[in-house]
Amino acid sequence: MSAFPASVSPSSVEWSLVSNTQSFKSPLNGSVQTLENVGARWQAVLKFRNLSDADGRILMAFLVSLGGEAGRFDLYDHSHPNPAGVATGAPLVNGASQTGGTLITDGWTPSQTGILKAGDYIGVNGELKMMAADADSDAGGNATLTFGPLLRSSPSDNAVITTVQPTASFRLENDKQARSLITPPLIHQINLTCVESFT
Repeated sequence: MSAFPASVSPSSVEWSLVSNTQSFKSPLNGSVQTLENVGARWQAVLKFRNLSDADGRILMAFLVSLGGEAGRFDLYDHSHPNPAGVATGAPLVNGASQTGGTLITDGWTPSQTGILKAGDYIGVNGELKMMAADADSDAGGNATLTFGPLLRSSPSDNAVITTVQPTASFRLENDKQARSLITPPLIHQINLTCVESFT
C-alpha cells in the first residue's frame, strides 16, 4: 500500500460515489422497487495542470510504480481535506458489531454543537464515509454519526475515527493512466481516474 505523493496536488478534483443498487420491475404494473446494497465505492478524477518537471516526474514515477491496476494507494478528497465541523477530541467507535449508516462514537470534546457537519468525511476501519447530517457531542463526549455509504464491515470497539485527510484504498481505473502530456518548457499535464478498492 502506497500513499499518494503529498507534494503534488491536483488542479481540479471530480469526486463521486458509485452506488450499488438493485432494481426490480413488476411485469404486471411496471412499478419499480429499488434496494441499496453494501458495496458503494468512491471514484475520483484528478487533473494536474502546469506541473513543473520535478513534480511531473514525481507523479509519473508514482503511477509507474503502481503497475497499472495492480497497485493500491491511500487517497483522500483533496477538495475537502479538513472537516467543517469542530472535530475536536480523540474520537473512537463505541461498541462492536455496528452496521449500516450510523455509528455510535465517543471520545469527542464534550458538549459541542456541530462536532461534525454534513458533507464532512470520516475514516473508520479503512473505509471512507461522508456525513449525511450534522452531529453534536453530548456532555460525555458521545456522538452518533449518520453517514454514507453503508459500512462494509463492522469496526471493532475503540477503533479510531479519522477526521483530517481520511483516506480509503484506491486503484487506477485501468492500465492506461500513466500518461503525461509535456509541453515546453517541460510542463506536465496529467489526468488520472481511480476507484476505491476493497482488496
